[in-house]
Amino acid sequence: MKSKIIIFTLFFLIICGCKNEDERWLSFIGDSEVARWDLQFYFPNLLTENKGKSASGIDYIKSMAYSMTGKDVVVLFGTNDIYKLTNEAKLNEYVAEYINAITSLNADNTYLISILPRNFNNEGKGINKKIEELNDRIKQEAIKQNITFVDVYSKLLKDESINMQYSYDGLHLNNYGYELLTYELNKYLK
Repeated sequence: MKSKIIIFTLFFLIICGCKNEDERWLSFIGDSEVARWDLQFYFPNLLTENKGKSASGIDYIKSMAYSMTGKDVVVLFGTNDIYKLTNEAKLNEYVAEYINAITSLNADNTYLISILPRNFNNEGKGINKKIEELNDRIKQEAIKQNITFVDVYSKLLKDESINMQYSYDGLHLNNYGYELLTYELNKYLK
C-alpha cells in the first residue's frame, strides 16, 4: 500500500508540475555503485531518482548531456574506465573528458563522489594507486569548475585496497559501505 501511495504521489507531481518547496529532489547518476544504492532507504527525506547503470562509464555520463538542467545531481563513476588509462597522455585526456561530461549535465548543484578503491579478483594494490592519482587530478579540476568533490576514497581504503568491511566482493559496496557513502555525502548536500 505504501509503495502505491509513493508511486501515485510521484505520478501526480510529474503530471501537474507541482513541487512542494519543502521537498528536495536529487538525481543520482553513475555506474553499478549508484544502481545498487537504495536511495529511498538512505535518503528518506529527499525525493530521489536513480539513474545508475551497471557496467557504465564515461560514455553513459556523456549520453546524458544537458538532461539535468535545473536539478541537483550526485555523480559516481570511473571504476569501469580505469583499464583504458594505460599511459600519462590517456590519463590527462580522460580527466578533461571526465570533467567535461559532468559539467555538460548542466545541473544546478553537482556532487561528485570520488572513484572508489577496489580489489576485485585480487587485482593488487597498483590499481588503487592509479585510482588515487586519478582522484587527485579530478578533484583539482572539479574545484575549478565549482563542482563539490566528495572524497570517500580515503575513508574506504585499508592497506592500499578497499576495506572489505565496506564491500562484499572487492568492487561493490555492502550496506556498511552505503552507510559511509551516505554519511559523507550528507556533509555536503545544500
